[in-house]
Amino acid sequence: MQATRSTHAPAPAPPAPAGPTAMFRSTHSPTRAAPAPAARAGRSRARYPDEDEDMNESFDDSMDEDGDESDKSEGDNDDDLVKLIDKVESLAILASGRRKKHEPHALALQEAIRQQFCESLGIQRVKVRHSKTIKYSDFPDPPVWDGAEPDPQKLTMFWTATPKHRYNCVAADIIAQRVIENPENRHLIFSCHRGAESQLISIQQISSQVLVSFQYFARLWKKQHNKRVLAKLTEEERHNYDVYEEERLQLHAADHRRSTLEKKRCAICDKIGRPEWKRIIEMLGAGGQSSDEHVTDRETCPNTFYVIGKVWRSEDVVTLCYLVDRVGALLKEKDTITRPNNTTKPNNMFEFRTRIPHKLTDVKSTRRSVQKLPKEFYSERQIETFGMYHVYPRPKRRIDVKSAVIDARKVVENLEAENKMLREAARA
Repeated sequence: MQATRSTHAPAPAPPAPAGPTAMFRSTHSPTRAAPAPAARAGRSRARYPDEDEDMNESFDDSMDEDGDESDKSEGDNDDDLVKLIDKVESLAILASGRRKKHEPHALALQEAIRQQFCESLGIQRVKVRHSKTIKYSDFPDPPVWDGAEPDPQKLTMFWTATPKHRYNCVAADIIAQRVIENPENRHLIFSCHRGAESQLISIQQISSQVLVSFQYFARLWKKQHNKRVLAKLTEEERHNYDVYEEERLQLHAADHRRSTLEKKRCAICDKIGRPEWKRIIEMLGAGGQSSDEHVTDRETCPNTFYVIGKVWRSEDVVTLCYLVDRVGALLKEKDTITRPNNTTKPNNMFEFRTRIPHKLTDVKSTRRSVQKLPKEFYSERQIETFGMYHVYPRPKRRIDVKSAVIDARKVVENLEAENKMLREAARA
């Protein structure tokens, strides 16, 4: 049974007793704090409808007109807060410009932007029959920029500059304006940008997507430009270019192999449970790993490389790297032995290229040493090269390379003994 709200005026409060209690009550008057308990009481009644009737009547008697106004104002504040949260969320979604729910519309809008991009620059797009490949006509050459704004009638892009270049930004705004003015794209824009019906579409929102497409078209322009340049070269110039391109690709491949070598060694350290080894490998980085090169007979040994040492590394660091590789080879051998009848798939972590010592012992790497490493990482020759005034960093945690080498030797001996026992057991 719910109590009804009383309409009579509240009874006057009794006089406060004398003494310290009177002083406390005088400094904490209950007249201004009445609205808050009243509001809480209203919410408690809604949550617990079977509450005692006398308690509800006492709360109703203590509520005054100020309590009703505070309750209403609190409700209004809640509504305003909900509206503010909805507005902030809508603006955040509007700024992001993409939602999973409207992913097909976003892809269609991206295609419409690329179509308008090509139309504005006079580029023809032709789809190959029975294929998703799109062929493009010749791209316009970049302008000779002298600070002037792009011409909307003869629009082009500054292909050799960054997307944030002023010329490219202004050209992207022109293309974005044409995308917005196209009535066929209106439903796509409204679907991808929530709240766009009630707010003006900002050109920057579409312009940023135009600049993303610019990066894609800039790569296509570079390919077309390289083909036109190569077609004008003489035989001698073409031969020099081919030699340069081959050296560049080999250098890039060597950098990639050093990076993969670092990752493989770190994975081996994680597998064996040696964080100190991994810490040393990570401090060396990809530039601190030993270089390598292809063998001369690639047909007979396609995945075999000659190791090229680095003169700036200390003997302990070189030994540790060699032992880590040895541990990886022993783990691979153990994985091969323990697989039943070699029927299961091998562990890809141990699949690695073959690295053998170079046939010429005097071949050393000509790359510069990695800077800002502890003194224990450098050889005596490199320390003399640095000079007596070179400052070596001191890590917070001490690095003991010699202890890591001793530990690695023990791990190699244990793995060799374990693999020997497994081979004997497999033969038996």
